[in-house]
Amino acid sequence: VFRSASGRPAHGDDVITTETLADAMPDPAEVAEVATAFSDLGFVVGPPMGIAMSITAPREHVESVFGIELALRSDGAWALGAAEAGASSGDAVDDIELPMAALPDRATRAVAAIVIEPPVELFGELAT
Repeated sequence: VFRSASGRPAHGDDVITTETLADAMPDPAEVAEVATAFSDLGFVVGPPMGIAMSITAPREHVESVFGIELALRSDGAWALGAAEAGASSGDAVDDIELPMAALPDRATRAVAAIVIEPPVELFGELAT
């Protein structure tokens, strides 16, 4: 999730609507810096879409770059650490926020958060 060029929060409890979307948009030059930083770290970088972009890499690479351990829950969502992996499919699923320490300073200026979202199938009744 990118920081907005206007300074408006683009992550958390602040709701973005069609009326406020322009204020939530990131600086295009900073978006390019972030894309380059993730590419340099070995991620496949998707195109920016609004206030975010996707990055993909094998699980082991994500764990290594961010210094975390991921576990796959039985419902298909990711959890931090093996202890969280035992959660059942009826449990609420939250985004996992990753540490930004792996990013170079030039990129962290433009990033509000790095999150792993639950699979789209879990949005709705199970999502919090």
